[in-house]
Amino acid sequence: MAGCQAPATSTTKKSTSSSSAKVVVKKTKKKAPLKAKVSDLIGHYFVNTDDHDQVLQFTASTSGYYLDVQTRQNGEDFTSSQAGIFNGKLTISDLTYTFSGTAQPNAKQSTLSFKKLSKTKMQQLPDGPIYQQVKNDDLSTLSE
Repeated sequence: MAGCQAPATSTTKKSTSSSSAKVVVKKTKKKAPLKAKVSDLIGHYFVNTDDHDQVLQFTASTSGYYLDVQTRQNGEDFTSSQAGIFNGKLTISDLTYTFSGTAQPNAKQSTLSFKKLSKTKMQQLPDGPIYQQVKNDDLSTLSE
C-alpha cells in the first residue's frame, strides 16, 4: 500500500531534579488604623491606671450623654462622686473625645476631653490620667 506510512514518533526524555525549593510567604496581618467611635465609650467602665479606686462610666439617654466619675474607699462598692457631666454632648475629632454639658456639683469643669491611645486605653487631656477599659465591664475584678 503505497502512501500509507506509520506516523513518525519522537521520544523525549524529561529530566527531573531531585531537589526542590519551597517558598514560604509570611502573611502579615495589618492592624486596623486606630479610630475613635462612640461605641468605644458608651456602656463601658474605664479605670484610672494610677488609682484603681476611680472609674469613669459612660452612658447615653434621651437627654444626652452622661459621664459619671465613681470612686470607692476602703474596698467598698463604687459610688458616684458627683464630679461628672450630664445632659452632655459628645464630639469626636480624630482620636479625641470631648464631653461638654452640665457639670455635677463636685465637677471642676463642664467639658472634659480624652485622647484614644489604643483600643482599650485613653488619656484625659491635656495631661491627665490614663484610663484602661475594665475587662468585661466588671468592677469586681479591680484590685484594691
